[in-house]
Amino acid sequence: MTDIVSRNVHYRLRGEVGGASRSYALHPGENSIGSMASNTIVLPVRGVSRRHALLTLEPEGLTLEDTGSRNGTLVKGVRVQRTRLRAGDEIRMGPVRLQLEEAARRLLLQPLARVALVNTRGLCQL
Repeated sequence: MTDIVSRNVHYRLRGEVGGASRSYALHPGENSIGSMASNTIVLPVRGVSRRHALLTLEPEGLTLEDTGSRNGTLVKGVRVQRTRLRAGDEIRMGPVRLQLEEAARRLLLQPLARVALVNTRGLCQL
């Protein structure tokens, strides 16, 4: 049996946070962004609200929603409340600028393992 190869598209945010280069993988469903440790993506920087924004990754695409942050959320330099994102978009939260990147990843599913069963007559069955 041959391996089954499927191609999935994954997203990540990349940028500089607090003087260090960072990369954050986005997971299907909701990805919360803010300065609190309970967020999916933690940006511990002054100017980023505790629960700043919500990124939702669904089969239809990626949506960004500002969750009432004090300094607002900008996409491509424009303040937004809720918007659809595309690869290449720049997102700004307080002093943090993050670039949305699309990364194609090939997932290999291993071939099914063959299991030998011994029947009551002592014969091996595959």
